[in-house]
Amino acid sequence: MFVLSFASSHFAPSKISVLSILGLFFWPLTLLFILGMGVMLWRKEWRWLMVYATALLMGMYDMTSFFQLNLFTHEVDPLNADMKVMTFNVHLMGLYDGKESADHRDAILSQIQAENPDVFCLQESYWNEKQGSFFHWKNYPWLSAYSVHERATHTLSDGGHFGVLLFSKFPIVERGSIPFENEVNNFCIFSDILFARDTVRVYCAHLQSFRLKKKDLKLFDQDVDVEEIQNQSKPLAVQLYRSTVKRSKQVASLLENMKTCKSPKVVCGDFNDTPISYAYHSLSDLLIDSFCERGRGIGSTYRGPLPGLRIDYVLHDSYFDAKSYKSVDNLASDHRAVVVELARRN
Repeated sequence: MFVLSFASSHFAPSKISVLSILGLFFWPLTLLFILGMGVMLWRKEWRWLMVYATALLMGMYDMTSFFQLNLFTHEVDPLNADMKVMTFNVHLMGLYDGKESADHRDAILSQIQAENPDVFCLQESYWNEKQGSFFHWKNYPWLSAYSVHERATHTLSDGGHFGVLLFSKFPIVERGSIPFENEVNNFCIFSDILFARDTVRVYCAHLQSFRLKKKDLKLFDQDVDVEEIQNQSKPLAVQLYRSTVKRSKQVASLLENMKTCKSPKVVCGDFNDTPISYAYHSLSDLLIDSFCERGRGIGSTYRGPLPGLRIDYVLHDSYFDAKSYKSVDNLASDHRAVVVELARRN
């Protein structure tokens, strides 16, 4: 199972459905596999230990996308122009959080203001242009320093919008979007910005979510009944598979747009998929993962009941080097913000 879990990311989900969701369980399978190696060592079964060790080495490259030490960092020319980028799934700015709505909104905005990014991308955002509304950037003077690219996936009768937002202190010279076939809840926008006398295309992507309900998440609780797991696991597996297939198609649309663009590129967003996934590998084959450059530890960005999941990313091409990487906790959202400092290479 361990070998199949990291092998799954190299095959399109539509072709090998059985493997498509194994990547979600790569981390616990790895821990179980290492425990198995310990058992083989204790029992002195050297032949099996060699088999286990070979399989572990085969998965080592994929493990580095989950866990990084980065003890030896490369130098970046401090005179090079840099760009601080942030991506954050803001959980509708706390709109439906009851009495804590305003506090959660303010916590999200305070965190963005404290980080002071040059470019930041928001997924699952909410805004309303009406005066006195819950949130609109025009009501915050410090946000006037940014140009804004917005794309609503839903608009309410009161004028409220749900969707994705891209803010840039650098001038935006062109705005565009990549619609995803048969899926209005997820979207990707891009802005061409002027940076260091070059034009850089920044993508803000929100890929297909698993849309897990509370009853689905309960299956991961320690006290759940075994019979309930048996009854619910099959429909849950089908749901996970379908969302994986959708993400692979969405990434294909994103890659098609990237191929037509000759400018340097930065891809930010909530991919709703781990590094052991076909969607991630399709992008990381062309782009550099800033976490692998500068991150440390596990790099988890999801704060839900499934621990250790990294599903929010800042990827870039060889035009940039990553100077720093961090994920920042915020109790106002079920995601951590990712903040990366990029520097133009010589």
